[in-house]
Amino acid sequence: MGFNITGKIFGVLCLLALLIMPQNVSATKNDWIDPGYNFRSVRSAVLLDASSLNSGFGLSGAAIQSLRSAFDGASQKLKCAVIFESQLAGGGRNLYSDGRYSAPDLQSVAARADIAIRCQITKWNDRSYVIPARTVWEDRRETRSIRDRDGNWIEEVYYVTVPVTYPPRRVDISEITAMFEAYDTRTGRLVFSREDIRDREEFSAQSKMFGRMCNSFFEDLQKRIR
Repeated sequence: MGFNITGKIFGVLCLLALLIMPQNVSATKNDWIDPGYNFRSVRSAVLLDASSLNSGFGLSGAAIQSLRSAFDGASQKLKCAVIFESQLAGGGRNLYSDGRYSAPDLQSVAARADIAIRCQITKWNDRSYVIPARTVWEDRRETRSIRDRDGNWIEEVYYVTVPVTYPPRRVDISEITAMFEAYDTRTGRLVFSREDIRDREEFSAQSKMFGRMCNSFFEDLQKRIR
């Protein structure tokens, strides 16, 4: 009897949690790795300019700065030396042009870094839908006073099944997709790429998701380097 009561209470609490708490809808990572590249030879990395984080999504300057800080901060998970493109000779230059990184541009920094890392946000979207009003049958906890076998009054807990109507609920979805790429600076060729696709039942949660994307990418890259 006690087990059944506990199970029913737990079930009700889980349902309430699902209704009121933000939920991860999906998270997908699509990786491509050059099987012939020796990641263990990497001793230094350059983070390429993060201007591509603002890919026409109308983000504010503060939002872009927050994304750059997340990207730069997550790079500290790498155990190798990390420098920024702005720290290269002729600081402020952008190695990314005409929609790509050219091999000569990347080779020009080979003396400073073994790999060059770039990130680009390719999707940043908010959408919503409405869960219509619905009625479900749930167990409701009740109590009553009864006499035990000795004639003493005690409180007894029991459950009755009742219809419960939930009003319509709006669900906000935050969507973001980011591309992470690592290039070998000596050859200019791509050696590791990741498309990270995520959405979440929460309003404007892209920045938080992007931080986790960056952490995941640099953690996984470090596993290959060490």
